[in-house]
Amino acid sequence: MNVLMIYTYFLSGAIGLLFLHHFILFILKFLLNPALFYLLTRYIVLPYIVRRSLFWSPISRGAAFIHILHWSGTLICNILGVNSAGAARSRAGSLALLHLVPALWTPQLSFGAHFFNLSLSAYNRFHRAFGWMALIQCGVHIIFAVRTYSFDLAEASHRNGFIAAITLSSATLFFLPLIRQWAYEIFLKGHNFLSIMASVMIWLHLEEKKGFDAFCLYFALGISVLTYIVYFLRQFYYNLVAGRPVAAADLIKYQDAVKLTLTLARPWKVRGGQYVYMTIPAVRALSFAESHPFSIVWWEEGPNGEAITLSVLAKIESGFTRALASSSHEHLRVWIDGPYGQCIDTKQYDSVILIATGIGVAAQLPYAKELLSRQLKVESEHLKGLTTPKRISIVWELEEESHEDWIYQWMDQLLSDDSKTLV
Repeated sequence: MNVLMIYTYFLSGAIGLLFLHHFILFILKFLLNPALFYLLTRYIVLPYIVRRSLFWSPISRGAAFIHILHWSGTLICNILGVNSAGAARSRAGSLALLHLVPALWTPQLSFGAHFFNLSLSAYNRFHRAFGWMALIQCGVHIIFAVRTYSFDLAEASHRNGFIAAITLSSATLFFLPLIRQWAYEIFLKGHNFLSIMASVMIWLHLEEKKGFDAFCLYFALGISVLTYIVYFLRQFYYNLVAGRPVAAADLIKYQDAVKLTLTLARPWKVRGGQYVYMTIPAVRALSFAESHPFSIVWWEEGPNGEAITLSVLAKIESGFTRALASSSHEHLRVWIDGPYGQCIDTKQYDSVILIATGIGVAAQLPYAKELLSRQLKVESEHLKGLTTPKRISIVWELEEESHEDWIYQWMDQLLSDDSKTLV
């Protein structure tokens, strides 16, 4: 068995562990002393060694250890069994294609995080690691190719490879936080378009349409097509119901924020920490092609406990929220992509303190609602000794006194439902 295949099996196994990470953590918690598990995670695994900047996200010790394993294993694969410039070129090209497979899996990072049951930040790191490694291996492939052959853009293979390298580099640069924060929609659409274009040019660049390299590309494109189908079917399921229109939203404008309350076409179970992407065609000329994330702040449940309406709150900044605030419409049709997001498990805590400033209350209020609903339900069964009530404290620093208008109705409802002074 050659080195490349051994590396492929190890990399595939590591990716497979993503599906089992919750089960693995459960086993570790069961085998290790709880205090020891806490100390290991708190002081060894989770502390950051690299802080956030405009160009990279923070890196913890645990993440750094995984990156070191990945980079060192890839470097060994680049070197072991390679005895010529041509072999080095071929090995680097194969490694670039191998790392493109998971990088091209999903049409949207939130969907990938939902599929693997990971946090969005964790899946972002996973996607970036494979994308950057694919780009680096592409660069190594080019360096050795130039040493092996006389580079000539008149040759189709060289020309297609050159275009593939440019598009792959551009797609990676679009993922930098500086560009992503400056123009979110341009980043998203540009990154996806360039990734697809790079895949097409790589296929044209391949001298042989069989073998390991072609298999990696076919597999990546096959998985990508499959996930795109599942992605759109999921949207159709939540948005299209026979005899019902798509979700309708009432737009309420405040001094510095906008609120949308949606009547859902298909109810679902909402949890604190979830968010949705919204496409609202009537806002501006090209908004039918835009999809923006909003945290779910509030929801009303039907008899079966599923949400029939939900509300989102967004501070007016530039771009889409500014256009939404300037819209003359009071009622809008909305296409929803979601729900996404992981809920923090608060069952183990007797008291919970939720702290927010400004618009950050939009992320905390759902937990207060969920905790209160759960505790009031449990209190009715308290005589059976199931649990004890919790104390829920909300600390919100207002930037402007008028910001209280954003949530006062929801806070009044929480206090009205709170007969035992939990909040």
